[in-house]
Amino acid sequence: MTGLENPYLSVTVAISGIIISIIALHYNRKQTFAAEKSINIAQEGLKNGLIEQLRGAVDQLGNEKLEIRLGGIYALERISNESEKDYWPIMEILTAYVRENSSAEISEVPEVRKISPDIQAILTIIGRRKYSFHKGEDKRLELQGTCLQNADLIEAHLEGINFEGAHLEGTNFEEAHLEGAKLKKAYIGEAKFKKAHLEKANLIEVYMKKTSLVEVHLEGAHLNEAHLVEETNLMNAHLEGAYLMNAHLEGTTLGKAHLEGARLSGAHLEGAYLNEAYLEGANLINAHLEGANLINAHLEEADLSGTHLEETYLNGANLEKACLIETHLEGAKLYGVNLEGAYLNEANLKGAELNDAHIDGADLRGTLNFTLDQLSKVKTLYGATLSEDLCRLLEEKYPEKYQSLIKKSY
Repeated sequence: MTGLENPYLSVTVAISGIIISIIALHYNRKQTFAAEKSINIAQEGLKNGLIEQLRGAVDQLGNEKLEIRLGGIYALERISNESEKDYWPIMEILTAYVRENSSAEISEVPEVRKISPDIQAILTIIGRRKYSFHKGEDKRLELQGTCLQNADLIEAHLEGINFEGAHLEGTNFEEAHLEGAKLKKAYIGEAKFKKAHLEKANLIEVYMKKTSLVEVHLEGAHLNEAHLVEETNLMNAHLEGAYLMNAHLEGTTLGKAHLEGARLSGAHLEGAYLNEAYLEGANLINAHLEGANLINAHLEEADLSGTHLEETYLNGANLEKACLIETHLEGAKLYGVNLEGAYLNEANLKGAELNDAHIDGADLRGTLNFTLDQLSKVKTLYGATLSEDLCRLLEEKYPEKYQSLIKKSY
């Protein structure tokens, strides 16, 4: 009988194989356990190391030397990126440091000053942090009442941050993200917001002076009672659906700005530049626009009931189907204006210049101080509703003009 044919030998070989497999498995498990234990020890060491680093970095914030404070600030940034558990506490530590060391209370009415390097460093870190409000952060970062004048926050992510009552004069927010931020009663004079995102931001009672808001996005923002006086620039700004009730926009530049559906009731826009602005469907009830420039502006279906447009420039503006009931248009420049289908009931047109105006289908019943001379200078009035007396006088005095005016143009 050969070795291969010996059954006892086959059983022995099989048992040996099983024993070797068991030993190997036990050895691998032992190695795995040892590896896991090593990892746990390393993790515990790393955790303890981070705690020590965190303590050390916080201690550095209280140092008198700027370079040591900066070292602590950047160490905290590194830990916040490495440790999810420590991320939010570090953000709160950094914002608390700013509130404590750059409070507007340090000087009751702070003069515009240069921001300190440590505060700027923290703002830079906040602007580039890995999360933001509603995107990894459930709470707002609190920077209310701080003095952050002349800070550099270009392209910074500041969504939802609370800047209420903060002094931000001269700060550069160009292309920054401030969606949903709270800027109520903040001071942002001479700040730069070019192409910044302020959608749904709270700017109630904000103070703007010579602020640059060129091409800024303010869709749905709240600017009620905001002060945007003295050379504030909102050229090409997006203010669709924004709340600007009782806002002060005297002398503001809003050329080509998008204000479709904006709420501007009671707003002050005296002397403002709104040439070629888009105000379709905007609510301007009782707003003050005396002397404002609205040349070629788009005001289709806008509600201008009771609005003050005395001496306003509306040349070439489109007011098709706009509501101008009881509107003050005394001395307004309405050359070539489109008032087709507009409602001008009881509007005051004393001294208004309507040369070449289009008033087809407009409702002019009860219009105040609308003279025969003014009517004779309009371009078209087909289908317009006029008082019978005015129609009769026009037909009697200017029969040819009357026929040409009522003739529909195609």
